[in-house]
Formats: sequence, structure tokens, C-alpha cells
Amino acid sequence: MGKIFQTWMATLLLASTATAAPKVLLHESFDDSVGKASVREPAVRGKAAWFTTKDAQTSVRIDLQDKFGDAWTIALWQIIKVKEWLAAPEDNLLRLLDSEGKPIISLTKSGGVFVHEPNRTIHLDCFDALYWVRGSREHLALTWDAGGSGAASPKGMLRAYWKARPYASLAIDLDRTPATLEIGAPSAGLAVDELFALDEALSLRAIWDLMRYDGKDVAALEKLLTERESIEAKRPAAKRLAAWAKLVREGR
Repeated sequence: MGKIFQTWMATLLLASTATAAPKVLLHESFDDSVGKASVREPAVRGKAAWFTTKDAQTSVRIDLQDKFGDAWTIALWQIIKVKEWLAAPEDNLLRLLDSEGKPIISLTKSGGVFVHEPNRTIHLDCFDALYWVRGSREHLALTWDAGGSGAASPKGMLRAYWKARPYASLAIDLDRTPATLEIGAPSAGLAVDELFALDEALSLRAIWDLMRYDGKDVAALEKLLTERESIEAKRPAAKRLAAWAKLVREGR
């Protein structure tokens, strides 16, 4: 019993010292020209990239340049211009493509998350999107942690957030690394603003801070998020969860 307790305490101490220090991999404010998208107001801040129903702009592709690793967060604001149906599963908001241009994960105008595998596509729905209307400004985020499930298999965890509220999660292992980020779609009737990609799977409260951040200083944002993650890592519940996950991964 004493040995088990010592192992548990050592694991707790180890977990409490591991604090994430998120780094911004990509920030696109869309204040300047981006691809063939119409960059204009209205926007969340400055200008936004618009994909209107009147002008058939193509989607915008951003090369990720091997920036993504085993953990990441992608967050952005969506402004809805047209929403004629309760759901719009065909209108792309954000799509991650592999090195061959094939989709890995898609996030739609209606907040639906699609995970694309060779033999199937998994759909995670956001029922709150039924109430999004014309003019809505919605903050959406995806996080991925290759070892975040706390189980031996599948090890990975994908999570989706709407205005810093979790609405979907999936334990799954991704065998492909995102190489390209595709934003918007022709005639989608939406705008995209303040796109961020980070090298950590942010906690819920860190996503809240990211959503509310109103500056342009990337270093200041990274400091803010690191401080937030440090606070979160010291919470008793976070320590217990991290310790339990480590024990499970080690088969104990």
C-alpha cells in the first residue's frame, strides 16, 4: 500500500510541474488581402474575409509548413450572413488537408465537425447551431492532443468548442498530419476573422481568454495563455486527472 501511495504522490508532483506554454503558430487577422477573398467590414476586429452569395470567391488555402505536431488548437470567429436552413453541412468554414490535399478534419458553417478516414466519415454535430441566425458572430475552436484521451487506445482526443463551451469530443488516432488549412467556400454566405493556430491543446479557460483577447501582440497573448494554463494545471482536479491518465498510459 505504501509503495502504491508513493507512486501516486510522485506522479501527482510530476503532473503538477508540467505546465503548457502555448506558442502561436499562425495568426491571420484578415485585415489585408488574403487570396481571392473579399477583405472588408463588418468584422469582429478590423476587417474580415468574406465569402458572399453574390460573389463566388474561391476558398482561401494557407500552407501550414509542417507547423502542426502532436498537439494543436485552431480558433476563429465566424460571421453568418445567410442561413436559410437549420443546418448547412455543405458550407465549409475550416478544413484541414493532408500533404495530398485530402481532407482530415472539417468544420462547417453549422458547427458540424467531420473526421475523414479512408473508409468512413465521422460526424459530430453542434445542436446549438440550430439557433444561429443571420448576423450571428460565433467563436469556434478545435483542439487536438495525440495523447489526450487518457487511454491506451485510441490515444488521441479531438475536441470542439463554441464560444469556449465544449460541445463535441472524439477519442481517435489521426494517422495524417495537417499540411494545409482551407478557409471558407464559394458563395458560403459567411465571413471569417481572427484565425489563430497554436501548438498546444488549450484548456477550456484558455480558449475563453483567447476568444476575448483584443490585442495584436502575439508575445503578450502567449504570456497570457501560459499564465492561464499554469493556473489550470494547479487545480486539484487537473492534478488528479493528469496523474490518472499517466498511470493508465503506463498500464498501471
